[in-house]
Amino acid sequence: MNMKILLPASLICLVTLVNFSSVAGFCETAAKLPKFKLFQQWVDFPGIPKYTGNFSSQGGTDYGDANSDGRVLSQSILVQEDKDSVLKWYSDALTSYGWKVPNRLPNINQINASKSGQSCTIEASSSSQAGYSSKVRIVYRYGK
Repeated sequence: MNMKILLPASLICLVTLVNFSSVAGFCETAAKLPKFKLFQQWVDFPGIPKYTGNFSSQGGTDYGDANSDGRVLSQSILVQEDKDSVLKWYSDALTSYGWKVPNRLPNINQINASKSGQSCTIEASSSSQAGYSSKVRIVYRYGK
């Protein structure tokens, strides 16, 4: 079993159990908690183009129930290109996939996009890791 998944779930269960006087109350509440998963490899997001340059996946999270409102996927990648080039690539690619991408504000290292109730944020920053110029974080939010 993957300990990275088990540890956060164990902490949630422990904290939740302390707040209840009965196991039944705990079980009822635990069943309502959103699902949380960590992943290490690249995961395709619905309708989001996969970066075509060289990249290294840094893992991510999947929080919420599958295909439900409020579900959020996020992952980070390291890329060799500078952050402005990566953000331009994502802006162009998302637009070609039918996303609405407002103009990026100067000195803001992120773009926001929306499509059919879904939203996506791409953030880029400089990377200190050898061989990579930028770190990119992709956040996808399911909507209605």
